[in-house]
Amino acid sequence: MSRLAAPRLLWLVALGAVLAAPACGTSAPSPGPAGDAPSDEQAVGRLLTVSDLAAAGVRTDGLEVRLEDLRALAEAVDAEQVREIESWYGLHFERSERVIGLSLSVIDFDSAERAGRQLDLVESGPAFEPMASPVGDRSAWAGPRGGAGAALAFVAGRRLVTLHSIAALGQEPLVDVAQVEALARLVEGRLAGL
Repeated sequence: MSRLAAPRLLWLVALGAVLAAPACGTSAPSPGPAGDAPSDEQAVGRLLTVSDLAAAGVRTDGLEVRLEDLRALAEAVDAEQVREIESWYGLHFERSERVIGLSLSVIDFDSAERAGRQLDLVESGPAFEPMASPVGDRSAWAGPRGGAGAALAFVAGRRLVTLHSIAALGQEPLVDVAQVEALARLVEGRLAGL
């Protein structure tokens, strides 16, 4: 296993669940509340900042921020896999050749039902379990294991949001379990403004 493979395993499990789930159904998108327009690159970039991480007690020196259009990347592989996804962005806070960091992913599905089905899929795996005090409409989390940091996934309307703390084997993650949850709750509050 490569040096980068183990730290990103948990995040890739959640990410893979999104890509591996075949797009199904042809129902029309359900209407969403105000602030439920598809996310764009700038809006996702404002959901979480280096200053937010510092305010949560995260050591931010040397962090680089990278934003990518994950829908475009997935569509290039197989457009059918992202048929029900209106937008999907990843915001990454990284240090040390991308082996320590935090990744935020925001996926806008065409309906709240589809977002909920995707969280069902994430929860069906061995790593995630439902949260007693949910973030958003419903959420699941996975504790750190095997060198991977903590992860949290939640549904807010028709959005599926994931946060994953990345750490190489033998290194402390950038963000601990409590900080991941606190940052997820901050992102949840900001989603209403999109």
